[in-house]
Amino acid sequence: MKQIILKWLNHTEERLKKLRKQLKKVQKENSPKKVHRTIDPFDDMLRVGKIDDGILKAEILHNKKEVIIRVQGFSNEFRAFDWAKLQSVLWQTDQDSRNLLDNTPKKRLH
Repeated sequence: MKQIILKWLNHTEERLKKLRKQLKKVQKENSPKKVHRTIDPFDDMLRVGKIDDGILKAEILHNKKEVIIRVQGFSNEFRAFDWAKLQSVLWQTDQDSRNLLDNTPKKRLH
């Protein structure tokens, strides 16, 4: 009986070691990768313009092929996120409507 228990303990220890190795391997594969910033710091960018309407402040920065618009004045990050999401939806719908207008067949008078 003791031998059976010892064999069982040895097998469980071996399985535990294998599972730990597999867990470490999976954790390494799923760990977040470091993202390298592709744009220059804001201080090195050329300032194109600045707009202040009393509530929000917008600053337009330019560097080579990138344009960054920084908007400040939100009460918290959630309102800033909602505003940015709304702006992207508005921009996309405007682009879609322009594409639809450009693709409609034009009437030709002969």
